[in-house]
Amino acid sequence: MLRIKICAMLTLIVVMVMTAVYMLLPQSLEADIRGQARTRLAISALSMERYERLNDFGLEAKALRVAQFQGLQAALTAEYGDPYEYQRHLGVHDKGLLRWKYAFENLAAEKADARSVDQALHERPPYNPEMAFVTDEKGVGVAALGTNKYDWYKDNVSERHPDLLAVKDGVPREAIWSFRWGQKEGETAAWYHVGIAPVMEGPEKLLGVVVVGALISGSTAQAASVNVGGSEVAYFHDGKIFASTLKNDESLSRAIFDEGKDKLAGGATPPPFTITHDGAEYLAAVRYFNSNTGASA
Repeated sequence: MLRIKICAMLTLIVVMVMTAVYMLLPQSLEADIRGQARTRLAISALSMERYERLNDFGLEAKALRVAQFQGLQAALTAEYGDPYEYQRHLGVHDKGLLRWKYAFENLAAEKADARSVDQALHERPPYNPEMAFVTDEKGVGVAALGTNKYDWYKDNVSERHPDLLAVKDGVPREAIWSFRWGQKEGETAAWYHVGIAPVMEGPEKLLGVVVVGALISGSTAQAASVNVGGSEVAYFHDGKIFASTLKNDESLSRAIFDEGKDKLAGGATPPPFTITHDGAEYLAAVRYFNSNTGASA
């Protein structure tokens, strides 16, 4: 009896595990099956990299679309009465951000059944991002959409996430952030995939920064699984699983992660590798989650 599972892992971190196949094979076919499995694995890993890179571009495009809205630019530069910070908060929220709440909701209704190949980058999922907020030119929170929007009000986000102000060169970016956004008191921060875009006045003056983020959750893993042909997917960071389609199989996920993280240490994309877990053999390939972690896109 030969049991084959094909696994791929994108790191910050993702694991893809294809559905198990159980079959009796003549000895002469084993090498051919292994070769085919490695080929399929390489294709799945490449598909996952491309899928995540499109998500990178999509979040950047959403953030940039909000940042280029003239109403937001005007709200950031308007003159306000006292108390200044509170009045600016209301102005940026009501005149610069609020319209995007309805724009995102309408997009979700219009594009829910559309094929991804038919969508512009800013129309890609997540249609209605879990996170959307604006900071000033120093990285201090001004206004946000969503729950608990006052929790970080006046907080200098750039102190915890210096890449926020990297967009002062006028170029949007994406990143992976551990962020407290709507978590209850005492709860740990969640992981978000974020698009970061500058609000510019001319080519050199930074007025503020827009952040649009998608929570990395079980639904994220499920969407990734669908887009790479039904493979199971789990996201890891720092040795911990924080989103997965693997049901009650944490020991398998950890075994793949422990083996894969060492192979990523060299910086280059490693070839597929084989591990044995609970008497079964697994073929795996490891990849970083996104371009900011050091992997080639």
